[in-house]
Amino acid sequence: GYVIGSRGRAPVAASPRAAPRQEQLAPRVVVVCAMPSELERWIERLPLGERLEFPGGAGRGPLRWNASLGVLGVATGEGARRAATSVTALGYDARFELRSSYWLFAGIAGVDPAAGSIGSAFWARAIVDAEAGNMFDAREIPPSFNGTTILPSDRDAPFGAPPPTDAEAEGMVYDISALADRAFAATRDLSLPDDAALRALRAQYAPGPATAPPAVRLGNVASSTLFWAGNDLTLWARRWHDYWLRADGGAFATTAMEDSAIAMALRCLTAAARADASRFLVLRTASDYSAQPPGADLVDWFYSDSHFAEDQALEAAYLVGHAFLLDLFAALDAPNPPQSGSR
Repeated sequence: GYVIGSRGRAPVAASPRAAPRQEQLAPRVVVVCAMPSELERWIERLPLGERLEFPGGAGRGPLRWNASLGVLGVATGEGARRAATSVTALGYDARFELRSSYWLFAGIAGVDPAAGSIGSAFWARAIVDAEAGNMFDAREIPPSFNGTTILPSDRDAPFGAPPPTDAEAEGMVYDISALADRAFAATRDLSLPDDAALRALRAQYAPGPATAPPAVRLGNVASSTLFWAGNDLTLWARRWHDYWLRADGGAFATTAMEDSAIAMALRCLTAAARADASRFLVLRTASDYSAQPPGADLVDWFYSDSHFAEDQALEAAYLVGHAFLLDLFAALDAPNPPQSGSR
């Protein structure tokens, strides 16, 4: 179920750190995007018509606000550093009371061809940090590494024993499953955009998940600021995900940049009584595949704009994210709204 939140401009309960201003804005939902293009449809269609200056943000643009719905929008800027900076700045912005706010990250990503197809949408149950480890020169690694150049910290072999301890996993894995299943259930039957361009891109891959029509799915994200691609790195990402995550944590699906940084920022804001990280959701829509089609040259494929479907993925992100908001608002506005943990 959904935890109940406040909306609009309203008095809020006192924080253990400081009494809030009576006229603070209390968003029901914060829509977080990395790029302005990801936020554009929210601004135009929801809409998010009011501009609020945000000098502390790393996205170099204003916040956007809809007072009647209680929805705040922010484009953080691309990459982990900008995302963490912007979310932290927002969390400490005295204009806002965010402890009851839901945080919806909605953005585009690469998709593992073994997990789904371009144009599809994925609700993540977990985020795995994919840039903290040891990296070795591929020309100098021993044969026993089987071409793997990125190793977990404090291990001397790829995915080596012992398995990660709980303390190690805490810094690498962010469990965001609390609301993901509900969001998936509310949006799984949506029809997503499909067109000749998407069908042509799918047709380049072997029959399987990569060639299925766009759909809403569950699938975790491997988060790294490096924009990587290729069959070997995709295989590495699957193994890296499975190494760090418990067996029941879901399957790897997408690769993106900002997710683990935002999760960490919200974890810290929660510890400071500024936000509630259990209300964080990640929706990623596939604008490209993480590996090239069979027979294609990786570098030529990667630098060809023709393998991207950014506009279709942006459209899917808004359609699925908006459907989630409608379901959330219906639950929050119900005469007997569900309490935390209810089904």
